[in-house]
Amino acid sequence: MIALADLASETPLALSVAATGAGALQGAFIARSDDDLDHVGMATLAICLGFGGGIIRDVLLGTFPPTALTNTWFIGVVLAAVVVVSLMGRHLRRIESILLVADAAVLGLFGVIAAQQAVGADLPFVAVWFVGVLASVGGGVIADVLRRERPMIMRPGPPYALVSVVGVGTYAMLVELPEVDPAVASIVAISVTFVGRLVTFRLGVHTRAARSDPWRR
Repeated sequence: MIALADLASETPLALSVAATGAGALQGAFIARSDDDLDHVGMATLAICLGFGGGIIRDVLLGTFPPTALTNTWFIGVVLAAVVVVSLMGRHLRRIESILLVADAAVLGLFGVIAAQQAVGADLPFVAVWFVGVLASVGGGVIADVLRRERPMIMRPGPPYALVSVVGVGTYAMLVELPEVDPAVASIVAISVTFVGRLVTFRLGVHTRAARSDPWRR
């Protein structure tokens, strides 16, 4: 079994493909609810949410070609997600709660993986934090821009990006402490992100507009 501390360089292929598939399904579902998108648009959003953040991470860290392009499983699972949603989309609404759980896990896992790779590249603390957060939310930003919408992370709503900021920041701070094992830092950071995403969603927590009075209830 591969330790979490080694996920940055030895992420199990099955785990990476499963995470890519979960993101691709989310992208395909978004496209299916948009009357302005055809199946090419659905595939585009599936790609963005499937491994867009990973490609951003690899570009920032100088990993070429990006990991998502080095194995046909990644593109294959994205195309499979498009086919499945196209044929069975209305029936798959029953698993939305499962997709939420998968999204929460992916948000934390790949934020930490990117942060670990940034640490391995000897980047400073703030850069490690930045790369981790961008990798976890970057695919969604690209998808929103392509749909001509203001990215979700910039608008009042569920604190998606803030959860990632807290989770990746937890890892970046813990890994700086010599007495904390990197595996422990990874477990804590992924758990913080996972729980934070689910709890804020279930409680209906929303961020406020920047112009609003922060002290008004």
